[in-house]
Amino acid sequence: MNISYLRTYVTLAKNGNISQTAVLLGYSKSTIYDQLKSLESELGTKLYQRVQHGITFTDKGMHFLAYAAKMLHTYDEAMNKLSSPKDTLRIGASESSDFIVFNELIKNYIAKFPDVDIEYSKMTTDVSLEKIIQGNCDVCLICEPEFHSAEVNCNFLCRLPLLFVASPEHPVLKRGLKSTLSSNTLFCTMSISLVTTMLGNMGIHFDESFSALKNVGNLMIIKEFACNGSGIAILPAPLIKDELSKGHLKVIPELQQGFHFNIYILTPKNKENPAVESFVSLAYELYKEN
Repeated sequence: MNISYLRTYVTLAKNGNISQTAVLLGYSKSTIYDQLKSLESELGTKLYQRVQHGITFTDKGMHFLAYAAKMLHTYDEAMNKLSSPKDTLRIGASESSDFIVFNELIKNYIAKFPDVDIEYSKMTTDVSLEKIIQGNCDVCLICEPEFHSAEVNCNFLCRLPLLFVASPEHPVLKRGLKSTLSSNTLFCTMSISLVTTMLGNMGIHFDESFSALKNVGNLMIIKEFACNGSGIAILPAPLIKDELSKGHLKVIPELQQGFHFNIYILTPKNKENPAVESFVSLAYELYKEN
């Protein structure tokens, strides 16, 4: 006896409506009728009758319902106990590591480990750290200039080169940073304190080169702003490779010294998890720098 037919039968008994049962189980109404017909044929008896607002079971149909419910319960109980539970991997990634590392990494991981369920959220470094510590996340990818923590495992994965870019039509590329101060809005995903420190390491004072900083938490939007001439942007080099090669964006000459962030993998301390270990191993295989 087909278990899916029994599930249809029991579900139909609960609501008494063919259309609702079809929606609940993802079948067409004709499929529901075909399954009922097959059950009647196999049992050699009439199980239901159509009425104005749905169906009603015959006496034998009601008698069979009790057996159908028991068989379905026994089947579901056996499947729950005998089937191997799937591993679940809860992953977090920052905006930059999401675009540059995570997209390719997760595609490779799913292809290699199709039986692992994935729960993914985009999150900032502070949220990632908190969730790892609290046990609400299994592994996180973060992107920072430097990062250390005694509360979680923190392993360097790779460097992420960053570039200051603008549209070729932006005044900064024609007259320079200081001469176009009023037009130099800087778009990035960083805080003003971090940008100020970064520029200071290059010998550049923010207030002498930029009129404002716009913290936008989406790299694709920032790239769009830069391409349409709305301002200067700090973007990961791999993300704008095509725009640079086609001349849609250009590197700011005064800011070519080079700067990079580091991508780190955060995992819980003293906790073994095969799914996490396989994820981290694959990340190292794809991206680990010597």
